Amino acid sequence: MPTNLELKARIHSIDATCQRAQERGAILAEAMDQLDTYFKTFAGRLKLRVINGNHAELIGYEREEAHDERVSAYEKTPVSDPVGFCGILERAFGIRVVVSKHRVLYCYKGARIHVDRVLNLGTFIEFEVPAVGDVDPEELMHELRAMFDIEPEDIVRVSYSDMLLDGKTPDEGRDAT
Repeated sequence: MPTNLELKARIHSIDATCQRAQERGAILAEAMDQLDTYFKTFAGRLKLRVINGNHAELIGYEREEAHDERVSAYEKTPVSDPVGFCGILERAFGIRVVVSKHRVLYCYKGARIHVDRVLNLGTFIEFEVPAVGDVDPEELMHELRAMFDIEPEDIVRVSYSDMLLDGKTPDEGRDAT
């Protein structure tokens, strides 16, 4: 099962964060709208992700949510009929929560940098550093944190789904655009 070292933090501005990513050599991969439907499970997490309304994948993952930098073990598979598949999973397991976001994806030294605007939550940056090859995930994560001036108080230690379920809202003064 593949693994990532991950970190999520609140940001003040999507535009400023995207500009910084480009200035520091990150490559813009794509911008997309994502609808993540999380299902109730006995272990780990299971979500159906629909991208731009026409591409879908089922993602199962496990990670400990308590640390700033978290290791996530995941599996994903393409889904050709997301509406039908979602209906089957909803009837079998029930829906836990739905997360809607606009994501700008950058790539940097094998890491994925997500700049997200999450409906009803605000704006965030998320780093995913795959644990593959000769790259030291912790070293690259340290570099990314420094590149984007991530402060300890901005780090988010839970998933967007948990934030929505807990009723957490963006901090005052954050850019919701």
